[in-house]
Amino acid sequence: MEAKLAVTTTKMLVNAKERKALDLDQVKYIKDEEGEVLTEEILITQRWKAYFHKLLKEEGAKTLF
Repeated sequence: MEAKLAVTTTKMLVNAKERKALDLDQVKYIKDEEGEVLTEEILITQRWKAYFHKLLKEEGAKTLF
């Protein structure tokens, strides 16, 4: 039982370390609403802003009330 717990804990620590190692600032392209690939940094930034604005506008209103 303790050995299984130790293995599980070790796996969780390894997974957490791997997630931290991912550099999310290195995203070089995303798709816009029409499915077109955006590669320019300014367009990617604008897309993320629009995405989160829409997400918070729609989902945020649901969670407030």
